[in-house]
Amino acid sequence: MKIGVLSCGPVAGDLVGKYGEYDQVFSRWLGAYDDSLTFAGYDAHKGEIPSDLREADAWLLSGSKYGVYEDHDWIEPLKVFIRECAAAKAPMIGVCFGHQIMAEALGGRAEKWSGGWNLGPKTYDASHLPNWAPDHNGALTIHAVHQDQVTTPPPSAEVVMSHADCACAAMVFGDPAKPHAISIQPHPEFGDEFAGELIELRRGNAFPEMEASAALSDIGAKLDRDWAAAWFLSFLHLQEA
Repeated sequence: MKIGVLSCGPVAGDLVGKYGEYDQVFSRWLGAYDDSLTFAGYDAHKGEIPSDLREADAWLLSGSKYGVYEDHDWIEPLKVFIRECAAAKAPMIGVCFGHQIMAEALGGRAEKWSGGWNLGPKTYDASHLPNWAPDHNGALTIHAVHQDQVTTPPPSAEVVMSHADCACAAMVFGDPAKPHAISIQPHPEFGDEFAGELIELRRGNAFPEMEASAALSDIGAKLDRDWAAAWFLSFLHLQEA
């Protein structure tokens, strides 16, 4: 299966030299669980929007330093592409900004949260995930790096994960038993090393010192990255059934 990764922003600062852009981050993470997957990168934030949904078997929209409500000339074409994918039932996965712009494009709303930043490992209520999702104990811990979040889910989506500081942490779109899209607010593709370096890089500027310090002190909590990879892959395999 070929996954088209739409990079909605660049990997921050010096991290790109170590980790690559988002297509490389995702291919390294997911490819470790399924080496039959292939990946193609698109710099959506530079206006590189696919002209044909069939260029890939599924689409993955990355995180970003940008807000879905900001005035960038690539935002609306990306929303149009998302709506085309939804109409054609072309499989999509959204992460962080990708989660937010999928919501916005399909009739929901994302905005800056008045409570500030969510940084570092957060534990989410996963009790509403559909039964095709991999087994879990009802709570999942994943790195968060966001201030914006979905405040109104679109009509076509069902919220399946939540947190006290992020009511809409993950969604499934369409029939929950066989959705055509899924999305998640936190970053399962981020391990401790990447998340720690990103928070340290932006500590005291983009990220307030207090929130950044608290997040860094929490790093080392057991993460559910294996589960999240299995969830993504289970969704992709549903499309083949």
